[in-house]
Amino acid sequence: MLNIVFKEFEKIAIKQVNGIENIICLDLNLDKGNLKYDLESTIREKYIENIYFIHYQYRDYVTNLQNIKCNLKKTKEIRIWCSPQAYSICGLYFICDILKKYNGKLLVVNLPIYVKEKLVCSWSELSTNEIQTNLAYEKELTYVDREKLANSWKAIQNDENETRLYINGEIISINNTILDLLLYDSIGNEQFNVSLTIRRLSNKYGACFDDYSYIAFFKRMVGQGKMQIVEYNKNWYKCVLQKSV
Repeated sequence: MLNIVFKEFEKIAIKQVNGIENIICLDLNLDKGNLKYDLESTIREKYIENIYFIHYQYRDYVTNLQNIKCNLKKTKEIRIWCSPQAYSICGLYFICDILKKYNGKLLVVNLPIYVKEKLVCSWSELSTNEIQTNLAYEKELTYVDREKLANSWKAIQNDENETRLYINGEIISINNTILDLLLYDSIGNEQFNVSLTIRRLSNKYGACFDDYSYIAFFKRMVGQGKMQIVEYNKNWYKCVLQKSV
């Protein structure tokens, strides 16, 4: 049995469950960026790593993807651990697209939105026993299911917007203009450190956006002349910015 997750922190949590050993992470960040490029291309790699810098190695996850493809004939069962987040739902769509003709069992375990009346967004928020309990609700995807989910992947590939959220059971793409207005109004006129501001905005908007969304926003604002760089650093987290007068 091969287990697939889409974030390293979820891999760590699921790995603690007895009997789950073969687990691979595909942290390809499919909730962001233009998906028309081949996910294994250097264009996509540079695009993502330009946001995450040295602490995110996109090529490692591409290698994981290639290993999955190469070993399909030996793999009789694949289980996908899905959480109610855009990166995970898009990951599910993508896996179903590349495994439409896979002859083995394709299973999915969906993270419930509420566990013990508490809202949860990630498998990492559950105890080992709670993760084990949810295994009982795994579902096998039929060829019809795979085809339907694969079609959803094709749909988001053709979307020009670069930020995707999972809202009310659907993947919603966000226009940068709307996103920019929302975030711009959340920032004052004083000088600010990018890293500290991302932390503040994350506390305000929760799981709606991640670092990618914020860094991309700051770059657009500087490019449009709406913000200026007060203190430059190659690592954007360390830059100091200010709204232009």
